[in-house]
Amino acid sequence: MKKLFDLSIKRNFGEAVIFYLVYVVLLIVVRVLVAAFLKLMGESLPDIPVVTIIAVPLLGIAMLISKKQISNIFYIVLVVVATVLAYSMGTPLALIPLAYLSTR
Repeated sequence: MKKLFDLSIKRNFGEAVIFYLVYVVLLIVVRVLVAAFLKLMGESLPDIPVVTIIAVPLLGIAMLISKKQISNIFYIVLVVVATVLAYSMGTPLALIPLAYLSTR
């Protein structure tokens, strides 16, 4: 479990799948909690996946920094693609590029 939140390690395929599944569930739980909090405050969550749009680039940048790959243009483009997927497709598809990045 400790390795799951260590963004600097290089994961194998099985570990990347577990990373993907845990982070999908984690982001969905956070989104539900934010939506519940906003509902208590009399507001509603917008139709766009705000939590995912914020969390995915932050997670991607944190991975690049911890892996010391922040200057690698391919990995930066991968984080941008993940962010675009977060906006257009939501949490499950947005985390696929980050799961791949965790194997590098």
